[in-house]
Amino acid sequence: MPGYRSFLQSRLGIKEDAGSFIEQWFMQQRKIVFKGEYLPFREVLKKSLKMVAEKNRIALPNAMEYEDFLGIFSKIEPFPEVPAVLRNLKAKAKIGIITNSDGYMLAPILPKLGVQFDVVLSAETIGAYKPSHLAYQRALDALAVPMEEILFVSGTPWDVKAAGEFGFASAFVDRRAMPSKSKPSVKYMLKNLDELVGIVADAD
Repeated sequence: MPGYRSFLQSRLGIKEDAGSFIEQWFMQQRKIVFKGEYLPFREVLKKSLKMVAEKNRIALPNAMEYEDFLGIFSKIEPFPEVPAVLRNLKAKAKIGIITNSDGYMLAPILPKLGVQFDVVLSAETIGAYKPSHLAYQRALDALAVPMEEILFVSGTPWDVKAAGEFGFASAFVDRRAMPSKSKPSVKYMLKNLDELVGIVADAD
């Protein structure tokens, strides 16, 4: 979460307990997104930030009304193994992204992944956020392969749960070693993306 932490420190002066503020911000974003009504992600970020700041009695600067939040996403870096794994997977299968962010926020991240995706879908282009089944349906349509040939991979429990309910086989990347009772029910439980390479090789 370095992008979020840097944003809070530089824009709002929050240094101590930034982790708690970020967690509250994430939770409020989810509450807004899970209502099912589509708002541009910038508006989701702004609305949720205002709510959490008010709860914590933090005054937001007036300039926040025009914030594009791009600074958060430009600082996101992939985990070390990700580019090599994606290149390996790309040589064997179609690969795609479904993201709840807007396209302009995804733009600085994609070049760091080092591969050309077959499908890139944002909530902005879909007009809906995950966990709406519309997002997964759009991915299925865009990939143009049978559902049983798709493996949905995420490090977010509610995301793999919704994808599984839609009908995708799913894999959860459990980088934080969650307690067993909190882990989602999935076909594959992964420690990192390196394990995907063997799974895809076995499927050939």
